[in-house]
Amino acid sequence: MAGRSTTWSGSTARPFSAIVVDDNTVALTLTPGEQAGNPVQAAVTPATPDFTVENDVTTSAAEMKSDLTLTREPGSNLVVVKGSLPAKSAPRKLVLAIEEPAQHAATLLKRLLEERGIKVSGSKLGDATSRGKWPGIRLFSRSTFPHH
Repeated sequence: MAGRSTTWSGSTARPFSAIVVDDNTVALTLTPGEQAGNPVQAAVTPATPDFTVENDVTTSAAEMKSDLTLTREPGSNLVVVKGSLPAKSAPRKLVLAIEEPAQHAATLLKRLLEERGIKVSGSKLGDATSRGKWPGIRLFSRSTFPHH
């Protein structure tokens, strides 16, 4: 969707995929503390191993303006956030593009099924690009269902 991508540093394009979960994005929410000097809490939702957040944001005095810098190099899962947010200000929501949408969707589905007591087994089987077929297409899991 237009307008959902935020330009900070590096590539802002979201990868195209046949499967889309939340526009192939996650939210990084920064919540300032009550007083200057308090740490700013960072949370990625939905929770995902797709990103490692290095949070170097602190809470500034309430009368100060926000000063944030987010850096993520193309192809990297490291997101570095630096700067400050005013004390008691509203949380700041930043949108991050998912690099591997199919893998993200599979991981999310697996977690949701397991949270509901459904056992999920299987593993990533391989990369079709290693055989020279369908560049960018990966087979993530193969399952068999019991016959009744």
